[in-house]
Amino acid sequence: MRVVLYAQDMEPITVLELHEFAVRHLQQYGIVSLAVLLPPLMSAIAAMEPVDKGLYCKTVCITSETLILRGEEHMLLFTADEESAMLLESAFLPGQRRGLHEKQREAFAQGFLHALHRMGQI
Repeated sequence: MRVVLYAQDMEPITVLELHEFAVRHLQQYGIVSLAVLLPPLMSAIAAMEPVDKGLYCKTVCITSETLILRGEEHMLLFTADEESAMLLESAFLPGQRRGLHEKQREAFAQGFLHALHRMGQI
């Protein structure tokens, strides 16, 4: 399920693709925690820091609120962990996917041609 994650002040942070078990957990308990994957550079920096700083494992605590609009229930998701939430893997909306795929193909082709050039094949 694709959902928008908001900060406590209703500022949108990101769009997430939540797994079915996370959606069910939110519907049942109203809260779920997601693990954050640190980018490689941040992981290297975290390895240099003491363990007690909590840099090895970050989590984002997400709470849900139900909005009833025209008789239909909608789940709104909020977090106070705004900085960590920006590190979650974002889902892209249908209109954004085509442009993203084109950029990925172009980047792959450029990298492939560069590698061939370095090997002396071109």
